[in-house]
Amino acid sequence: VERARVDLEAEHPHGVVLDGDGSTAFVTCEGSTARQGRTVAVRLEPGEPEIAWSTETGPVPLGVVWARAPDP
Repeated sequence: VERARVDLEAEHPHGVVLDGDGSTAFVTCEGSTARQGRTVAVRLEPGEPEIAWSTETGPVPLGVVWARAPDP
């Protein structure tokens, strides 16, 4: 069920993973010959989804993974 749409300000989204509690989605976006690829973090809760951060990853990011940090 689609709940909302977010403009990722990047082309060709193709990979997504949720963090452990489902509050943030990490999306990889392929680039092109004219534009770098990106990884975008989208905060899903609370409220309306919004971009938390975005960073260049080179033209073709090959995937995304999330892992909980070990306890100190």
